[in-house]
Amino acid sequence: MLSQIPESTREEIERAIFEHEKIKAIKLYRRSTGASLMDSKRAIEEFANELRSAHPERFLAEPVRSGCLGVIGVSFALLGALLWRVTG
Repeated sequence: MLSQIPESTREEIERAIFEHEKIKAIKLYRRSTGASLMDSKRAIEEFANELRSAHPERFLAEPVRSGCLGVIGVSFALLGALLWRVTG
């Protein structure tokens, strides 16, 4: 599957996969092979599954996403504005 790409690119793809940077891995694969987006996505997902089976210890912990932080901040700002208006 990834045998047709240079070893240095393969290593970059592996590193990206181990660091949960799938989009980066797909871009590297596409740039190296000229494959379509869907073919590249499938290839990287298959390769990631192989790597996860062979080397589960090498995967970094899944990064914590903080998407709710912005919603919480806006909620507090609106609550503060509402309280200021009611009491002021």
